[in-house]
Amino acid sequence: CWVVASNLGGIGEDVIEGKSGFVIDPTLEALTDCLEKIDAKPALFKEEAMPGDIRAVDEQVNELIGHYRNIE
Repeated sequence: CWVVASNLGGIGEDVIEGKSGFVIDPTLEALTDCLEKIDAKPALFKEEAMPGDIRAVDEQVNELIGHYRNIE
């Protein structure tokens, strides 16, 4: 589904702007602007969002294990 995420921290790092959601400043103005865009095209935003290249948790864990094993 489409998401609206803050640009603070990592919460929006996997969001593809305009394809799977929006990454916005955490301000009332930015949220209002984003919601107006969604409200203007409700059919578009009810459709399935384009999935990004998101790795599964076990893939990320195995990658981290590899990094830690290489630390001397």
